[in-house]
Amino acid sequence: MWRVRNITTSGKTLPTIVLLIVPSIVILGEYLLIPTPIDIGAIVWYPGLSGCILLALPYVTVVYIFYPSGRKYFKKGEYQKGIDEFEYIRQILLVEIPLLFAVILLSYLPQTNGNYLIDVTLGQVGVQLIWIVISGLLRIGLLIVRKEFRFYFAKGCFNIIPHNEEFDQMRCLRLGLDSYNKYLRRRVKYQISDNIIKQFYSKYIRATSQERNEMINSLLQAFEEGRTIDR
Repeated sequence: MWRVRNITTSGKTLPTIVLLIVPSIVILGEYLLIPTPIDIGAIVWYPGLSGCILLALPYVTVVYIFYPSGRKYFKKGEYQKGIDEFEYIRQILLVEIPLLFAVILLSYLPQTNGNYLIDVTLGQVGVQLIWIVISGLLRIGLLIVRKEFRFYFAKGCFNIIPHNEEFDQMRCLRLGLDSYNKYLRRRVKYQISDNIIKQFYSKYIRATSQERNEMINSLLQAFEEGRTIDR
């Protein structure tokens, strides 16, 4: 129950629908649903309901790619949602990209060539995986390309640390420091050294709850006014 509620109330909702549920319906619908004829000029196409969804898929995906939810989350202070969406898409891509290469390799195996059902299945799965990967990369790319995204992402990570369990606190701390490092490297060609980060991690792990809160508060002071390099 927690996982379902977590998806429906977090930044994972839109990527789950657009990058997982809709492509899955397209694939399953190719075999389970009754074809519906569509007259395209002199051609009558029987794509099934999956084909009808496929016609709408580009529009749905384009809207999602350019939908400003990622920026809105950080501007509204909904840091958890913004971080959830970004990390969730990244995790989807870490799974889907290797799967795409696996499907491409399988399609060239002699054992699969000539089998109509396997060819159609691999083709349909491959097309949807390509769509998912391109959509996910564009969605993340349009966020990262913004100069201040890494700054606000780091700020969000530090803000949600006190509201998470210990393991997630370390994860948020790592994501925040890494994001701020990338921001500094991009804007001023400078970054925090690995030794300083390791020392901070080590001190944070050994610290008491009160000491950890003080350390996080000291980090947040630098972000409190939302100042970036340009200000």
